[in-house]
Amino acid sequence: MALEAIAKQCYKKGVEEVIVAGDSFDGPVQDPSFIDYCADTYLPLTLVPGNHDPGLRQGFFASKRVTVVEKPLLREGKIPLLFLPYREESTMGMAIEAAGLRESLAARAWILISHGDFGRYAPEEKGKEQGYFPLTRRDLQRCNPALTILGHIHRGHEAAPGIYYPGSPVPLDITERGPRRYLLVDRDTLGIKSLPVPGAPINEILNIISIPGSDEARGVHDAVVSHIRLIRTGAGAQGAVPLTLRVHVRGRAEERGDVEEAVKKACSEEGVSLEGIHLGELLPAGETRTGEIARLVQEKIHEYKLSYGSGAITEDEVMKQALSILYK
Repeated sequence: MALEAIAKQCYKKGVEEVIVAGDSFDGPVQDPSFIDYCADTYLPLTLVPGNHDPGLRQGFFASKRVTVVEKPLLREGKIPLLFLPYREESTMGMAIEAAGLRESLAARAWILISHGDFGRYAPEEKGKEQGYFPLTRRDLQRCNPALTILGHIHRGHEAAPGIYYPGSPVPLDITERGPRRYLLVDRDTLGIKSLPVPGAPINEILNIISIPGSDEARGVHDAVVSHIRLIRTGAGAQGAVPLTLRVHVRGRAEERGDVEEAVKKACSEEGVSLEGIHLGELLPAGETRTGEIARLVQEKIHEYKLSYGSGAITEDEVMKQALSILYK
């Protein structure tokens, strides 16, 4: 399990404790013994209730090394930690005010750890759920944490300067893409590192361009294999991490069935699970001469290695537009 993998790696790194920023369980607690095991075997665990386990209680656990934050908890130190459990019909700032903590934190550097929204997110980024227990910009202005760590949004990222989502430690569906991460925080310096969850599965959605001709199936096969190997290299785990793909093939093909089989073959050869193949944008090829021109255009687009910046335009998008012009 991801929690054990994280705790084990943190133990080897000399980390003091593991903190779960909400949703340790998806609903009522059925078997808390694994949490006890991880705490007793590796490191103390602090659990902040989230919207999926708001009823989490200290009494559910036997281990003395498990702490459940049942109400706002200020842990003193060189840089204090403020833990806020999930609460409906409140903002995080309101919860801090209600606990009488704002004034004592106003002039200090401190870290907020909680579970809720900051900003707006697509439904799939938070498990298709509605907003809960938000951190508002007014909360930030009034309470001014030096660093904020939030659970709830499944995509790990920095939402704004100093506001971080570790993300879900395992993907919950195919739309939760890329390597899973957890955050390593230096409480004394406010330093923060993003580290991969050991062995966590990776989901990806590939968009492949098919150019019609005698080698169209081979081209798609090689493109899928190349993407798979690139994903694994980026994850720092050559074949050791379970990988699941959804593959969209666009462009033109003389034999659409051969293209589909090429995707299946590539995934099978690389030991990858295939969630689905989508050929809705793969259209029948036109006459041979146009296919030859399309292949030449593809070679030149790749050869030029243009820089597309950080926007939505990619080499594949350029090729898609070129194909749309060729096959008008």
